Amino acid sequence: MSIKFSVEFFPPTEDLFQETCNIIKEYVQNFPIQKISITHGAAGSKKDKSLAFINAIIEKNIIEPQNITAHLSCAGLEKSEVLNYVAKFYNTGIREILVIKGDPTAIQVQNGYNNTSEAITDIKKQFPQIKIVAACFPEPRHGVEDEITMLKEKIAGGADRFISQFCFENYFFEDFYQKIKANTITNEMTVGLIIPSKQTLGFAQKCYAKIPESVFKLAESEEKAVNFVVEQLHFLEKIGYNSTHLYSLNKLGFIKVLKQYLK
Repeated sequence: MSIKFSVEFFPPTEDLFQETCNIIKEYVQNFPIQKISITHGAAGSKKDKSLAFINAIIEKNIIEPQNITAHLSCAGLEKSEVLNYVAKFYNTGIREILVIKGDPTAIQVQNGYNNTSEAITDIKKQFPQIKIVAACFPEPRHGVEDEITMLKEKIAGGADRFISQFCFENYFFEDFYQKIKANTITNEMTVGLIIPSKQTLGFAQKCYAKIPESVFKLAESEEKAVNFVVEQLHFLEKIGYNSTHLYSLNKLGFIKVLKQYLK
């Protein structure tokens, strides 16, 4: 097994706090999880909650702060507010931040960042010790060449590695990998995966993901859905990817995937 794993979580409601901490423990104590990431709400909706949750995880010794990737959505924030959140994360011991532009429907601010590359550039200048993660999209949004252009802009700004949106068609992952190599992009590409289910497919449709009819059928059977993701992992390893990000949605579903893949 050569693939590295990270798992994504979001800050839970207060009544699910302990349960979510136990879920994180289940992943990091029993499987080769190198990092976890904690999401960050757009326009300030969950940012302080995210910071509090990260502090609690660290205080409970669930995982070391250097193994946590904190998400930072710049939507609805002025530049000074973005840098202030970075400082808060840094003071908790966080040394890696996923920077995204965030919700396009968020209230526009006068002195905000126009794009992710601008934010990455400023953060890297102010906090050179922090590793910057950025998003990438194997499934084309603006056209493949535009995606490669945006990758290069983020790298020029100081992005160290990338986490991809999930896809349900391996063709997109393979095609993206070939284009990365053709453009001599050597930054680590961490591939996002999600288990097909009624909930996750509804979420995927909001993200404009292309969902084949066969995947809708997979969602009717947990066993088939798990097998589908295990097969994706083997495929990704075969074509050259060595880092994977698991969109857990605060559930234990990927435990079955990991057990099956690692056996």
